[in-house]
Amino acid sequence: MKKIFEEVLTESEKLQEMSKLISHETGLPMTIWVDEGRTFLQGGHGNRLKFQDGPDSNSRTWPTMSINEDPQPMDSHNLSSKEIKKLKLFITRNLTALNRLGDDDFGIIAFAKVMRKV
Repeated sequence: MKKIFEEVLTESEKLQEMSKLISHETGLPMTIWVDEGRTFLQGGHGNRLKFQDGPDSNSRTWPTMSINEDPQPMDSHNLSSKEIKKLKLFITRNLTALNRLGDDDFGIIAFAKVMRKV
């Protein structure tokens, strides 16, 4: 009989399935991670990105922000309202491209070419 094991991923392991975009590339005051593999479909939730929680690059918490017309933080975080506003602006400016990530003809390189900095 074949046994099936459910794999439980840590937050750090989940980030490895996402593409990292650093602040000088995006214009954001933090690093973000975007899902170019559409793993959100297997997770049973909507598209989202992870963001660095504050200026400490060694932070071990990566809160989540929804990717939709009205992006919202989905976890508690330590960012200022100004930083969250900028992250929301990045998402709304790049909404179509963020939602296309993972299409057969639209990966992270294509995204980088059309991405609008904030």
